[in-house]
Amino acid sequence: MRALLLIGAALAAVVLGVLAWDAGSNPAVDAPTLVRYAWPEGVGLRYRLAYDATNQTARFEPMNGKALPALTGSFRLDGDWVVRSHGAVPGGTRLGIRLENLSTAKVELLGKDLLPTADAAAEQLMRDEALVDVGDRGQLLALHFADDSGHLFRNLTQLLVSELRIELGTGAEWTTTEKTQHGVAATAYTARDGKIERRRTAYLSLQAETTHWTSTVDGLATAKVEPNGPLLSVTGHESLTAHDASGAERLTASARFSLTLVERFKVEPQAQPPRTVSYAPGQPAVRDDAVEQHMAQRIDGLTPDALLNTLASHARFGKLPNHNEFLWRATALLQRRPDLCDQLVGLFDSGALGQKGQLLTLDLLASAGTPPAQAALRRALDGDVARAASKYGLMYQRVGMLQQPSEETADWAAAHYAAPGPEGIEAAAYTLGSVARHTPDRARALQIGTRLEADLKALHPDDGQAQRTLIFALGNAAQGADTLHEFAQHAHPELRYASAAALRHQRDQSSRDRLVDLTADAEHRVAQRAFRSLNDTDLNARELRALQALVSAGRVKEVAYHSLVNLLTRHLNDPAAVATLRHILKQKLLDNRVKSRIRTLLGGT
Repeated sequence: MRALLLIGAALAAVVLGVLAWDAGSNPAVDAPTLVRYAWPEGVGLRYRLAYDATNQTARFEPMNGKALPALTGSFRLDGDWVVRSHGAVPGGTRLGIRLENLSTAKVELLGKDLLPTADAAAEQLMRDEALVDVGDRGQLLALHFADDSGHLFRNLTQLLVSELRIELGTGAEWTTTEKTQHGVAATAYTARDGKIERRRTAYLSLQAETTHWTSTVDGLATAKVEPNGPLLSVTGHESLTAHDASGAERLTASARFSLTLVERFKVEPQAQPPRTVSYAPGQPAVRDDAVEQHMAQRIDGLTPDALLNTLASHARFGKLPNHNEFLWRATALLQRRPDLCDQLVGLFDSGALGQKGQLLTLDLLASAGTPPAQAALRRALDGDVARAASKYGLMYQRVGMLQQPSEETADWAAAHYAAPGPEGIEAAAYTLGSVARHTPDRARALQIGTRLEADLKALHPDDGQAQRTLIFALGNAAQGADTLHEFAQHAHPELRYASAAALRHQRDQSSRDRLVDLTADAEHRVAQRAFRSLNDTDLNARELRALQALVSAGRVKEVAYHSLVNLLTRHLNDPAAVATLRHILKQKLLDNRVKSRIRTLLGGT
């Protein structure tokens, strides 16, 4: 089932960004006029869908060296994609989505046809309706299914709804971060000639990743829309490849798709079924037996005693035998055996691990991330042994590693921020910001971000250290862009530096423009920090042209050129990037290594 979750980039999230409906039949116009979407209650839209994808993921090789076969899958659909608006819900609109009239429905996993007959396709894919909550810019909020709906239908809907989202921004170009079935993708949008173009520029993380992988993604989705109206047509393709640290290929995926609006009609809005199950965007719907099988493969025979004995024997050195593989197995065991989390706290408090071992133990609890693991993490950090440690600040910041902080963890972090302990205000603030960015409770995230921003604004103008701390914290929360923009123009370079670092999590074009401006800052540390923040995602054409103008005008200092070259390395197919590098070659520089790097990149020219 995990292979099905990783099958190629899927399609129907496109509708989440473009199903706004207007009764008129206006011609397509430039997308910047589309400020937001609206789905009037009682409106139905029928699309003609064609989708074809393949995927192969190399499976984790356990410690005993036994090779496991790659997970392979393919997916093809031809038929109707039907959307019905059931009216407003808090924060957005509820859409009913179903598949109808499928002439082709093939899903293969490890060579097995999961839909061998037309009756099987009808029963598993065309019987149910998914309920999808979307925001007015096309944000995916939640998905709901009848509790008797099949797991194949739920996963298929996640694929079709979360993978190729078109999310509106402002202006002619905008960027965002999107959760897909492959992972978390940095995405760039461009509006031109009555169309919206979407490019995934990089994957910031991958679902299938077990250790650090390097990925490349290529593709383009082009949508034609009416002003404040529906999608008229969309075509696209995407390919993704990932390699592990050794250079071995671990993931390949490709997809091609097309969607065309063929009919508009009226529908009767329906209430949510009395018994439903709900999912967050991108959350897999996996059968319990499939989950158990996958976790057993991850654990690969690791026992509780072996886990505790290995930590007791080796953790004090900060490195374990077969370190990464052990951590991968151990976190799975902690997820399956929550009682072990308490035993890790006992081992932490025993004094046998040393501070390196204590940090490693906290890493395990944070990586496991379950509610029991989070509770154990909080108990360890609140204990006397931890609070007496010289590296308590580093220990405390492990809370910021949690990918889904619980409500209790959010409350705990907020209490520490209000009254910091030995971690100090900096660690308390930074961690609270990270908790806000990662918590699935968006209302709570906004509440935390609002508090951090208000506290920042309330500080005395001369309290630069406190301002710096809260700028970083607000940046960790990925909120308060306008306030961060103001500090990007502050007279004090340390506050501009903090702003340049904090803006790296902001994906709106205005924040990206501010970072480009900061690359020409008079203080070289600020400029280099801005380059590093920009390097989190690929640059779009607008940003490359702006950098070219700054370099041509002599506003970017030579001391920042190495950072600039690092940034442009991924953009050698863009004329503006190449022109910028060639302009540097013509200059007289104190450090000729910059020119050597550029000549190598440009093929010695």
